[in-house]
Amino acid sequence: MSTPKLKPLLPFLLILLMTTGIVIIKPDPHSENELQITVNNILSPYSAVTLSNEEAITIQQAFRKAELKGGPELDNAIETAGFDPDVFKQPPPPLNEPNGNKAPVDQQRPGRVFESLATQYGPEDFRIFSDAVNERNELLPQYRCEFKEDGIEKSIPVRWENVPENTQSLAVVMYHFPNAEDHAHANSYLLLWHINPEVTDIPYGMAETGDWFMGSNKDGDSVSYTSPCSHSPGAHSYTMAIFALAETPAALPKESSVAVDFETFMTAIESTPIVGKAELSFTDKYN
Repeated sequence: MSTPKLKPLLPFLLILLMTTGIVIIKPDPHSENELQITVNNILSPYSAVTLSNEEAITIQQAFRKAELKGGPELDNAIETAGFDPDVFKQPPPPLNEPNGNKAPVDQQRPGRVFESLATQYGPEDFRIFSDAVNERNELLPQYRCEFKEDGIEKSIPVRWENVPENTQSLAVVMYHFPNAEDHAHANSYLLLWHINPEVTDIPYGMAETGDWFMGSNKDGDSVSYTSPCSHSPGAHSYTMAIFALAETPAALPKESSVAVDFETFMTAIESTPIVGKAELSFTDKYN
């Protein structure tokens, strides 16, 4: 009589025989494969192109009921399913509470419009460039979805010229508005401050190693750069801006800190005299 073969992917209970006895370990129901299946099942009835605010709220509630925790793993699963994870990062209403006449999901989280992002400062010959962006202002494919090494993604190369006189410190921010019509809510991909005005470039992958300070990545879970990596349809616009400042922002710490997010960073910048600003806008498109 032959011994029946065990199904290779059926370890609902893993039994380990140890010296102290038998230990039964249940597998994580939200392992990578299970997580992707759960996310696919939740998102399958919807379209990323025509997704409404009400549908986004319904999906948020489904994520909560499925006990899915936010973070890079969930973001990757959502992107693999063809959706932009940023759409689902606004706080949903409490479970069992109808949306009713509440504001749309993208207006429920308090935000702030930073006027300095839309204001021109200083001489026009203060300019910023990146070899990661082509002549059509498109991000080159090799710089998107960077591989994480020890939790760190390599930053895109950036350089600038003609820093204004009286500049005592430089600061760099790279950001994206998930909703192009809503400038009160932005995602940040790079936050740097306390850059010596004599510095004129940051080579590829060197944003974490310079003699300056760095804030949190896009997910807010580590001090790092985040590369553009959206899998949702259409082109996504990003802006990298460099601020020439009359002094180092007093409100920012004199060390790298994950506590420095986009709002903290920009609030500090706008509390500091701005001598000049240069910016580079570019697009990234998922094919």
